[in-house]
Amino acid sequence: MREIGRLADVSQSTVSLILNGKSETVRICPETRDKVLTIAREHGYAPNLLARAMRTGDTGVIGILVSREAMRQIADNHGAVRGTLQLQAGFLLRDHRVMLEVVGEEDCRELRLPRTLSTGLVDTFILCESFLLKEAMKRYIEALRKQARCVIVVDEWLDGIIPTVKVDDEAAGRLAAEHLWGLGHRRFGIVTCEERREVLSRRMAAFEGRLAELGGSRVSVVRSYGGDRWSLDCGGVAVRALFASDAMRPTAILGANDFFAVGAERELLRLGLRVPEDVSVIGIGEWEQAASAPVPITTVSVDMAEKVEAIIRIWKAHLAGQASAPNVTLLSGHLVLRGSTGRPSEV
Repeated sequence: MREIGRLADVSQSTVSLILNGKSETVRICPETRDKVLTIAREHGYAPNLLARAMRTGDTGVIGILVSREAMRQIADNHGAVRGTLQLQAGFLLRDHRVMLEVVGEEDCRELRLPRTLSTGLVDTFILCESFLLKEAMKRYIEALRKQARCVIVVDEWLDGIIPTVKVDDEAAGRLAAEHLWGLGHRRFGIVTCEERREVLSRRMAAFEGRLAELGGSRVSVVRSYGGDRWSLDCGGVAVRALFASDAMRPTAILGANDFFAVGAERELLRLGLRVPEDVSVIGIGEWEQAASAPVPITTVSVDMAEKVEAIIRIWKAHLAGQASAPNVTLLSGHLVLRGSTGRPSEV
């Protein structure tokens, strides 16, 4: 910065203000700012992140933790990659570096903290994609919080022990129920897996509760489970169980997430049923492939830009020492109408 200041004929402090994005706060003229930035680019200037961390306590590097299972799904081209990528983009566009790391259940059980923590460059961590059972996740996060400056959880319920940003699952479940009820459906199936995740439980309970309010005894709801863990064919396994007998067959199916809804639709089509003429399908979530399913899936989703802004807002409040007690920021979902829902054929 001394050399840039000499070449630009300004002080080193002026160079520091400009390169740290503070030129407007002290009213440095645009011509001086542009001159300094041009010289910095021409001479390959790059900040020393470790030196900055020692001086300010903030490296500007964000660690994003993604589950090993979620990364495996992404590698197999059926994972929810959009949310993680948009979160990275949100930080990168604000000139903050991002380091991505995979964490698995064994890491959680053994309390093996992220390797990036030991570099000294990362002191803020964002946990994306639910990947740990609830009690195990709590222990892992508590251990991480003791060494990290800020920890934020995305899309998981942890009883307010840590700042969390997520879709309002209960509101999403109610909205899905109201949509299908309004179309005239009275017999419903819910497809999910047996893994006990509060995210899924809240959605399903709200869906069933709202239908009970709307129709009482006129409504039939059956849950069907497609195995004990998430897999690409969970929804299909659950649908096969639903239609295996002559018992009540639903005219509409809720996938506890978009992932299950896509699997359910594929199995319905394989069974020779039409979507939505014979069976409507709706999901909840943000899996990008729901929009490119054979019949695009109607879903309750949130605006990803809104989620990214909420995460960045919480993170900045922590850095500024303005964070309140850990809480949950709920984002309102909205109905994304596609081709997979319609009126039942008997109506």
